[in-house]
Amino acid sequence: MPSEDLTAAIRYGFSPTPLYRPADLYSLGCVLIEAVTGRRPFTGMSWQLINQRFKEPPALLRTLRPDAPVELERLVSRLLAKNSAQRPDSADEVCDLLEEINDRYFGDTSPSPAAGPTSRPRSGSTRTKPPVVWSSPCV
Repeated sequence: MPSEDLTAAIRYGFSPTPLYRPADLYSLGCVLIEAVTGRRPFTGMSWQLINQRFKEPPALLRTLRPDAPVELERLVSRLLAKNSAQRPDSADEVCDLLEEINDRYFGDTSPSPAAGPTSRPRSGSTRTKPPVVWSSPCV
């Protein structure tokens, strides 16, 4: 990054380094478990959350939502692994796995492209819209 870009990034509060992939994937696991179950993976006060994050495994997805696909539970467990080396290698891998789960369990029940935003397909991908993971009822 040229020095003027770095200076501008610091001045406007942008990080000059790329996002930390394992942390991003962990965060995605937190969002998925909350989207599917309506509950966060950990609860409590800030010090309790920190302790749980480092020392306790989150509840398995299917204990909170028994009708969730087993493959989704495995993926969420991998995303929430304490050891970042056990998490998926990339967001592309996660997206592909979510698409497989969606196709296997929900098939053509995805919303039509007119129902939501579309995304640009990755190179080599034929995907024209984001995968639908789960239709979680609002509580």
